Amino acid sequence: MRKVILSLLIFMITITMVTGVFASIPKPSVPEFAVKLVDSSYDIPESSSIDPYTGQTITIPSRHVDNRTLEFTIKNQPFTSYHDANSGRDIRLYYNIQMRGHFEEDWIGLYYSGDYPEHSGSEYTKISIPLGSQSSTPLQWLPSDSDVQVDFRVEACIGYFYRTIDFGEAWRFDGEKSNWSSTQTITIPKANHTVVTPSSSVPSSHNPPCEPLRPVVLGWVGVVVVSLLVVVVVLLVVLVFLYRRR
Repeated sequence: MRKVILSLLIFMITITMVTGVFASIPKPSVPEFAVKLVDSSYDIPESSSIDPYTGQTITIPSRHVDNRTLEFTIKNQPFTSYHDANSGRDIRLYYNIQMRGHFEEDWIGLYYSGDYPEHSGSEYTKISIPLGSQSSTPLQWLPSDSDVQVDFRVEACIGYFYRTIDFGEAWRFDGEKSNWSSTQTITIPKANHTVVTPSSSVPSSHNPPCEPLRPVVLGWVGVVVVSLLVVVVVLLVVLVFLYRRR
């Protein structure tokens, strides 16, 4: 009987320690942000050169280089990264950005593989994402032959990323997340049809999409922990009662 009671006490201490790990991570505030289109496109006039092997004149037609980016400016909340002794992890503040077509319901994230942009440590965090084939985000799939309206929203995440092999290797996030910010809509004009993207701006590789990150709702964890503690207390009371009767 004493061994049973001792085991239950150890279980309660373990649950309390796990709860302490989660409780050490604060819940971030809802972020404030602005997004704007920055158009640095330019035209290259027609030019000509002499083929060094044939002596013929080679004419290079004029062309338009599409060099547009979306610039996100997020107002930072007070936060300093720290090492959590309970979890053994570095706790940082990240930002997650989602987008959708203005006339659809489903949202899609711009980031995969644990590459969320991190809090800059200054008053604002600025994130610049190119459009079109220069982008390694879903923004590369936006229609270019017409004006489009795109919705954006941002959430703040305090915690850490780790690898998991559940359903294939992927990145997961543990920590606290804010509620989503208000939605901002931006209109992106159609691209010039003689678009040439700068080769120096094209990423050399693209990260393959991983599974969406699971949201960690610590309120739910708290409910489970409290329920387990209640069950353990009831069991202890019953065991002590039976022990005294014997």
